[in-house]
Amino acid sequence: MNDFLDDLLVRRQRVQQALSDSGADGAMLTSDVSLFYLTGRVFNGWLYLPPEGAPISFVRRPVDCDVPDAVKVHRTDDMLP
Repeated sequence: MNDFLDDLLVRRQRVQQALSDSGADGAMLTSDVSLFYLTGRVFNGWLYLPPEGAPISFVRRPVDCDVPDAVKVHRTDDMLP
C-alpha cells in the first residue's frame, strides 16, 4: 500500500474506535471534508461508518464514482432496506 492509503486506514480505525468507545451504532458522514478525510474522495452522497467493519458509501453523483463497494442512490429513501 502507499502512504496515503495507509493514512486513510488509520483515520478510519481511529474514528471507528471512538465510535466503539462511545457506544455509538455508527456515524453517517455527509460533509465533503469528512468524506475526503475518510475515503480520499469527494462525492455527492453519504458515508455510513460502523464501529467495526467496512464503511458503506451511498453515492448520488458522479454516477461513475470509483468508490469501492459504493451503493448508487438517487435520494435518501434509497438507503433503506
